[in-house]
Amino acid sequence: MKAHLLRLAKDVEEGRLDPKVGSIVSQILNVYLRGVETERKIKETEELEHRIEELEELLGSRANGRATS
Repeated sequence: MKAHLLRLAKDVEEGRLDPKVGSIVSQILNVYLRGVETERKIKETEELEHRIEELEELLGSRANGRATS
């Protein structure tokens, strides 16, 4: 992705690509990157929620074990 953006910038700078087209392409890539980052954050949050649930279950079972002892 970084290489693609650098090539896009170089093509605009050297006149091989119209700046308006380069701008639109970079906007599209920015939207794409935001989507990828949002997906990553969702996955990370889901994984953390799962780990918290596991810890809560473990702590709950330990607390129940002590209460009956």
